[in-house]
Amino acid sequence: VTLSPQEQLAQAESIVQRMDSTRSSVRRQLETARTQRDVVKVLCLNDKLNQIDVAIRSARERKGALEAAAQRNDADLMNHEFTILSVLRQRADQLTAEANQCIGEEGVSIDEAAVNVTVEDVPKEDPSQYPSTEVVIEVPSCSSCFK
Repeated sequence: VTLSPQEQLAQAESIVQRMDSTRSSVRRQLETARTQRDVVKVLCLNDKLNQIDVAIRSARERKGALEAAAQRNDADLMNHEFTILSVLRQRADQLTAEANQCIGEEGVSIDEAAVNVTVEDVPKEDPSQYPSTEVVIEVPSCSSCFK
């Protein structure tokens, strides 16, 4: 979906605000882990928080570049900067999910997600059923075989 320049600028602001919000959430988790003196969680959350900070700094720079491109009416550059901002938002969302895994809340997500699975070439017969043929074991008929 192509957004107008005004819509891209509004979305860019929303993206940065959302990233700031996720940063605050991870920061609270880190403070809680420090209070609990859980070294493993602290190290994990600190790493995720640092990566989120890098993504936010980059997003703010890209937002500034988007605004500059809008002032010059450079639609191609605006689309480029907006695409990068969207990728940075996705990265921050991923890091937030990883931070939730640090504290053992793997199922927490920011957006609703849907997964569609298509399985092709499924055999019609049930592979868990063994063939119905019986196995016949023949006993040797020679008398010297049993000595």
